[in-house]
Amino acid sequence: AVDDRAGCAALLDAALRLNPALVKGRTVTFAWDVQEETGLFGASELAKTLKPDYVFAIDTFVSTDSPLESKRFGYLPVGKGAVVRAIDSSNVTPKTEILKVLAIAKRRAIPIQVGNSRGGNDGSAFLAGGAVDIPLSWPGSYAHSLIEKIDRSDLEALTNLILAIVAEWK
Repeated sequence: AVDDRAGCAALLDAALRLNPALVKGRTVTFAWDVQEETGLFGASELAKTLKPDYVFAIDTFVSTDSPLESKRFGYLPVGKGAVVRAIDSSNVTPKTEILKVLAIAKRRAIPIQVGNSRGGNDGSAFLAGGAVDIPLSWPGSYAHSLIEKIDRSDLEALTNLILAIVAEWK
């Protein structure tokens, strides 16, 4: 399945392309964890030791961009850019933070969409410690199946968004 391989690829690409001078004097942590689908076990362990102000969890956005699904909920077209999740089953992202992400994307001409979905994200494990969870994604159809569909340009937009956030977030 593409989830979560695509997210790992976007994070790895961003980490490899990151210019360390952009983060001088700040702490930026790239982390990969395990067992998200079965209970956030890896993220929960990280949350015991890491106490970030912000968490940008990277995970698929399960889009209803397929011929037979309702477009009423979870619809973000594949091929139209990265995703910032406003609401999912584990988190409500503050509107102020969504607007910050959208402004950064606009300044960098990064295509981006805002979506609501079911499911959760690893960042929610950090909420109890006071972190703000701002989940970032790419839209994908037929999630958790053998025929998942994503668009490479969405993943590239996500990587560029990660780099832009690292450079500009205050």
